[in-house]
Amino acid sequence: MDRLEGIYSALWTPTNSSGEILWQELEELLGFVLKGGVQGIMALGSTGEFVHLTFQQRTELLERVIRTCKEKGNARVIANVSDVQHRNVVALARYAKQAGADCAAVLPPWYFPVEQRDLAEFFIQVGRQVDLPLALYNYPEVAGNSISIETIRTVAKAVKVVAVKQSGGDFEYHYDLLRVGREMGFEVLTGSDTRLEETLKMGCAGAISGLANAVPEVFRKIYQNFQLGKSSPEETALVSQIGQRIGPLRFPLNVKAAIAARGFQTGEAKMPISNETQEIYGAVVKDLTGLFKSSSLLQA
Repeated sequence: MDRLEGIYSALWTPTNSSGEILWQELEELLGFVLKGGVQGIMALGSTGEFVHLTFQQRTELLERVIRTCKEKGNARVIANVSDVQHRNVVALARYAKQAGADCAAVLPPWYFPVEQRDLAEFFIQVGRQVDLPLALYNYPEVAGNSISIETIRTVAKAVKVVAVKQSGGDFEYHYDLLRVGREMGFEVLTGSDTRLEETLKMGCAGAISGLANAVPEVFRKIYQNFQLGKSSPEETALVSQIGQRIGPLRFPLNVKAAIAARGFQTGEAKMPISNETQEIYGAVVKDLTGLFKSSSLLQA
């Protein structure tokens, strides 16, 4: 495949109180994001709260998202096939391949600590058992296991790695990833939404962004301007404001609030939340709604 670059929306997955996917609402959001000009979609990512979905739901969602992306502009699809069980990762990656995904993203397995040598073997076996390029997904805050530079190098020597996505609090790790990416021939995609322009200047090929569900046109503009050698002060300032205003909420509830503020039905929270959190959520949605309505960047 060609280089994995550009803006990929980490697609939100709306569900009802019974945990069923709200397909119409999902399609409406997906159509909006694609119209906003992103280069592709990450399906079943952390923003989409894939851990709350059954295996069958994940396969159904993959099939629908891939079909829609191919019908509406042939946008690329990164399928997050992560799971604590290796056999499920392989099975879902094979399904993603059959459905037409462009690559498979894989987190380290979570809950138990994993030696780096065993983590390398985990990824290598996925790559060998599935004929689909890999995007290694480093997010230690949720997985509990980080992917070391040496592990990435070992995996990239053994199987096809097209990208590494860096999420979480260790922003400086981008530099190490970019260095080994140049050495091994893969791209680095950031999950640091609010620092997109900075990461592009560092050498990242793009972003896999949760906030691109809410303001895809803004992320597209930042990326396009960078490609043209231009800066994006207004767009970057807006994204920074969004990041600050969703601060009272935890991820991914904060992203849900941003999407709701843009006027989309986001479904029910996938786990019970307190009355206090619900009040904070409502206040954040109200605040962001006002911000979006007042922004000249978001006017049709």
